[in-house]
Amino acid sequence: MRIENRDVVNKLNDYLNHRLSLTELVAWAEEAMMDGDFVGKDWKTVRDIVARIGVADVRAFGLTWEDCEKSLKGLGYQTKVEVTQAVNPQITQIHADPEKENNRCNPRNLRIKHTDRFSDWQHPIIEDGKLTKYNWMVQHRDNLHLGYKTDIGAFTYINAKYGVTIEDHVQIGSHCAVYSVSTIDDKTGPVVLKKNCRIGTHSTIMPGVTVGENAVIGAHSFVNRDVPDGSVAFGMPAKVILKNGSRKDTKA
Repeated sequence: MRIENRDVVNKLNDYLNHRLSLTELVAWAEEAMMDGDFVGKDWKTVRDIVARIGVADVRAFGLTWEDCEKSLKGLGYQTKVEVTQAVNPQITQIHADPEKENNRCNPRNLRIKHTDRFSDWQHPIIEDGKLTKYNWMVQHRDNLHLGYKTDIGAFTYINAKYGVTIEDHVQIGSHCAVYSVSTIDDKTGPVVLKKNCRIGTHSTIMPGVTVGENAVIGAHSFVNRDVPDGSVAFGMPAKVILKNGSRKDTKA
């Protein structure tokens, strides 16, 4: 999906006006980081803000009013609070407006129903070297430890010769590769994807790597070093850009 400046502004505006829950906002950001195509002249800023939103449900990060205000300002918008007497109990309306325009966004009554698409999740049948019913493949399946309510995208390949552990609620995008052995440089080592981490589409996880709990790996990333809990990393090689609530610029 295409992600540009205005998409992020609309999501933040809906969140501030209580039309979108934090859970729904984070879910959108995680999907955008995994499968999104960031476009526009300020795509890097947009990408960084979406990455920040993607970990907002982690206690160390959160998402305060000041965080939203700063993000909107970085996208060329400012926040305004309008308090009016209204029939319904929610009388505070927040608008995200261009700093150089007077084009106010009209509040909308939008109801979003949140459903658990894994409510009937069952452990997949995995045969060594064969595609599952979801079109992903494992070699050395006896060395794969698959957690509860995991989600692995189509055409992902997992080589578990030296051990691969995928903990509960991990999501892996399509066309990813997870290697516990690399025949190019003869590296070996177990791979651990900790609880609730997200691996973006077309990413590669190399031998010996641990991706921390609640961490997010952006699409098309090459991960050859550990990624800490609750952080955001992407690139070739992947770099951690968010860690413990602050921006970083170090290789993952």
